[in-house]
Amino acid sequence: MEERMLIFQAANHLSGSCTIRMDRRWQVVITSWLDKSTNSSQAIEYVATELVTNYQLCAKRLLLIEHFTKENELYAGGEAYFLLTFSWQGQQAKVGHRYRLSVTEFYKIQSALMQTC
Repeated sequence: MEERMLIFQAANHLSGSCTIRMDRRWQVVITSWLDKSTNSSQAIEYVATELVTNYQLCAKRLLLIEHFTKENELYAGGEAYFLLTFSWQGQQAKVGHRYRLSVTEFYKIQSALMQTC
């Protein structure tokens, strides 16, 4: 998986940063928030749009997983993973929905990705 840091400033002046790990072949991206002050529920639509426009990922195939570490103050429930889905207007993500993944579900996805590489 390719790993990069994404630093952004959205049109609404929201700024932040996250680490992205992506598998372009399978169109899977895992985000981990670096900036504890970022409102992830507002920023994730911008991040998804960035992935499609600047990294040439396919909006229809994109599997975006949000990861919160135990140390991350954005999510108080300890380590957590969320699968995100979006409505798309062209290449712009709208209305993100979060679905909590268990750690086991996340590790199954990660294991499947590693077996295909």
